[in-house]
Amino acid sequence: MESRKVYIGGYSIISALGSTGSTISALEEGRSGLRKEHNSDVCARVDDSQFIATQHRSRFDKLLSSCMHNLLDECKLPAGTRFILASTKGAVDLIAGSNFPPEAFLCSSAERICRDYNLAPEPLIISNACISGLSALITAKRMIECGQCSHIVVAGCDILSDFVLEGFKSLQSVSSSNCRPYDIERNGLNLGEACAAIFLTCSSGAAIKPLISIEGGAISNDAYHISSPSRTGDGLAQAIDDAIEDAGIDKDEIDLINAHGTATIFNDEMESRAFALAGLSQKPTNSLKPYFGHTLGASGILETAICVHSLQNDIILATPGFSLQGTSRKLNIVTENISRKLQCCLKTASGFGGCNAAIVLCKESRHMKTSKVNHEIHTAAECTMVHEGPDFKEFIKKEYQKLGETNLKFHQMSALCQAAYVAAGKLLSTDVLEGIDSKDTAIVLANSTSTMETDMEHQLNIESGETNRISPAVFVYTLPNIAIGQLCIKYGIKGDNSFFLREKNDNFAEDYSRMLIEQGYAKAVICGWCNKAGEELNVNLKLLKRKTE
Repeated sequence: MESRKVYIGGYSIISALGSTGSTISALEEGRSGLRKEHNSDVCARVDDSQFIATQHRSRFDKLLSSCMHNLLDECKLPAGTRFILASTKGAVDLIAGSNFPPEAFLCSSAERICRDYNLAPEPLIISNACISGLSALITAKRMIECGQCSHIVVAGCDILSDFVLEGFKSLQSVSSSNCRPYDIERNGLNLGEACAAIFLTCSSGAAIKPLISIEGGAISNDAYHISSPSRTGDGLAQAIDDAIEDAGIDKDEIDLINAHGTATIFNDEMESRAFALAGLSQKPTNSLKPYFGHTLGASGILETAICVHSLQNDIILATPGFSLQGTSRKLNIVTENISRKLQCCLKTASGFGGCNAAIVLCKESRHMKTSKVNHEIHTAAECTMVHEGPDFKEFIKKEYQKLGETNLKFHQMSALCQAAYVAAGKLLSTDVLEGIDSKDTAIVLANSTSTMETDMEHQLNIESGETNRISPAVFVYTLPNIAIGQLCIKYGIKGDNSFFLREKNDNFAEDYSRMLIEQGYAKAVICGWCNKAGEELNVNLKLLKRKTE
């Protein structure tokens, strides 16, 4: 039986370069949206004139709603179209010290979009650091392929804020000039804000012409470090290999690589090693970050939309600022626009928590994949941990001591990570993962409050006005998928990893994990609910495994 195709039905962009047409024109002309601001930071900010009239008070919601409005001008969405929102931090502009208003939660933003634009209720929200956008596209692809739904809008949105900018500054990864991916003179990234939305459909009649499909997709983890990329590139190389295998094509068929290309020293070096491991170093490669900055969770969807344009129009866009190779593995960085017949494009991304993602886009593809086998599943282990009261630190300390470990880093983790770490330790207290390859093991977690407590701690540090209080050790824990990254490091897990935000514990993480096993994307999945908010802790984890003969 053939698997359903996942076509691009249309897309919409709002970036520092303008709306869809303006952004694409600027890219083709080599114009950048990066500007030096009054505080001397080089950023890419969206002009407020791009926003439609709306009652929403957060900049995040205004940007997201305006992009969705533009998409509906381009596409007629069928009834029942679902919605997936990808974001690294959402409406952080609403957080003030210890005040975290309800509108700041990503679930609230996604539900407003569903109501305002008549999309199916119960949206999905993915917060997977800088691979959030590609993670959302891969999730949507899988849901359509297996018949869970037929039409999905995937939107990625993030805004410029002191919250994010000061956090990246504390990591010493922000450049004071325009970023130069892969160049020997590169010295850091520029942050940008943007929103992009892509309509995905199983109907070729509702798709753009020429037909562009998402043929393959994969997510992996380095299992190396929560804020530094692998020194070998093996995690990203694994995602690339798996995505190409999922697409059912040969590597020779890849005509273009749109890489993450943040222009930080270690990320660019890691990517060069990953492309070498994957045997793709000679493929024409570009980074789009010098045009509109690193737009965090929006970047995967924004840059995928540009890749769709490249395939449609047979053009490979240049990478501004690149002059002399600055990575140990040579790459074929495109420095001038190239007109060439294109068939397949590889898009990659990497992020904090050791996560990596890759998708393969193909034009007028003739590759037809067979549906994956529905593997049977059993629950191998389960752990529930509930606590309410002001003495969480003492509670989690005692629970950790029961594991009999001496990991000094445990005491530096956020409360959310500590909870996930201890629960997983109990879940895997026996050799339940024995015989399962690290890349065949996945982790899927969900909660409703993301990293609310750590977000407020980081915001208070910023508002103190004391630069030395803004700690990278706090900032990195404002990403919920860091809890997954910690588990991947501890257990050497290198497979699929996703963090979903849900309004309540509705077992979505488990349902999605079962789909991963049924469709052959994993053989074992650690999954479940992990929520720490105020005095309340609620954790329920399961280990699902494929049944063997």
